[in-house]
Amino acid sequence: DEKVHKLGNYILLEAKYNQQLKNKNFKEKIDIYSKSNFKLAQYVAENFKTWDTKSIDQYQNFLAKQALALWKF
Repeated sequence: DEKVHKLGNYILLEAKYNQQLKNKNFKEKIDIYSKSNFKLAQYVAENFKTWDTKSIDQYQNFLAKQALALWKF
């Protein structure tokens, strides 16, 4: 699938949590994301109930806006 390797499909997470999530479905992952100290993982847990093509695109757009806000060109 073309979306698998898009930036919007990657969620930064602590190694201890990342190992637990390998084959879990998104609903199970949300619980772990909400426990993360990483704000982006928490954002996903708070703002997405499903993880599909639309969600990936929305998250990728959010990341782009955050990058532009941090690194003003």
